Amino acid sequence: MTARGTAGGAAGGAAGGTGAVVDAHHHLWRIDRGYAWLDEPDLAPIRRDFTVADLREAIATAGVGRTVLVEAARCDAAETTEFLAVADATGEIAGVVGWVDLVEPDLAETVAAHRAGPGGRWLVGARDQVQGQPDPTTSPAPTSTGAWRRSPRPGSPSTSSSGPTSSRRRRSPPAPSRS
Repeated sequence: MTARGTAGGAAGGAAGGTGAVVDAHHHLWRIDRGYAWLDEPDLAPIRRDFTVADLREAIATAGVGRTVLVEAARCDAAETTEFLAVADATGEIAGVVGWVDLVEPDLAETVAAHRAGPGGRWLVGARDQVQGQPDPTTSPAPTSTGAWRRSPRPGSPSTSSSGPTSSRRRRSPPAPSRS
């Protein structure tokens, strides 16, 4: 058995070029971990934990072989660290798009720390929730592009996400765990 579990072999082989469907964007969350956006009244149908077990059931039903786990608007580095560890243990997850503050001065170091940590090889991209920025019309992409080039595995994309204006306050991310 691999570190990614028994499903890792089957899913990993299927997505390795044999035509398996890859869902390019899914989320996992536990309500008690700070996903305040789920408190919106219209989101009542999905206001529950969504775990790896739920993911496995959903993709099996849909005929999906692997997925890309995308940050779920918690907007802190700890979520990215957690998701990289989940990807390392879950064969159905082909990669992680984590959250980073795309305008932080130490972005290259933050990305490098994620890549050096547990599951870091699964980091395939990063995004920020620009609707939470003081001026969401200003794209942070030029700043982030250089940081990706300076990180140990160049070429990964960065993205920014926009959506309904969020009432969350901007926070500085904690340093990622290197355990």
